[in-house]
Amino acid sequence: MSDRLSNLNQKDTSGNIQPYSRFVKSLQFILPIGALLLIGLIIIWPQITRIETEPLNERDIQALREAETNNTLLNPVFNTLDGKGNAVLISAETASQNRNDKDSVKLLNPIASMKDSNQTLEFQANEGTYNQTTKTLNLENKVVLKDDQNNILETEQLTANIEKNIATSNKPARLTTEKGYIEGQSVIIDQENQTTIFKGPAKAVINR
Repeated sequence: MSDRLSNLNQKDTSGNIQPYSRFVKSLQFILPIGALLLIGLIIIWPQITRIETEPLNERDIQALREAETNNTLLNPVFNTLDGKGNAVLISAETASQNRNDKDSVKLLNPIASMKDSNQTLEFQANEGTYNQTTKTLNLENKVVLKDDQNNILETEQLTANIEKNIATSNKPARLTTEKGYIEGQSVIIDQENQTTIFKGPAKAVINR
């Protein structure tokens, strides 16, 4: 009987030792990883805190306000008519319409094409604003105007009254043709009468 008890005790003891040894070995592996994770958390915690607590700057606030008040369209196209019933096509990369002013649309990289019986005019710029009620297109930042004869007018601001077929600029402008170029402090383009008038001190250079 004593031998049986002795054998039983030996079996029970060996069975308990094996799980315990495996547990100790797993602790030897887990503890270093836990220490590394803790060290990493201590290092990045100031950055996490800064991200969570850093206040919005003015640009962020302005972007949020614009997102709340503006509707934006991608690759918009506007079709209208001038005073003579000629088709006018205005396109852009994006168009932003303010909910408080639905008549005015801000354009990114706008291109406008105006065609009549005599010629076609194409306007392009980096920025623009189109008023759908007054049919007024205001272009800004590297404005370029081209016609069928490859005459090119360049300025920094141009307002085109589509209804009256007149475009004006109070900024310095330069018209380049095959015969030379003309520069002035402002310009009036009258599509109705087929005239271009430069004002202010003007300069003309004729190619020989």
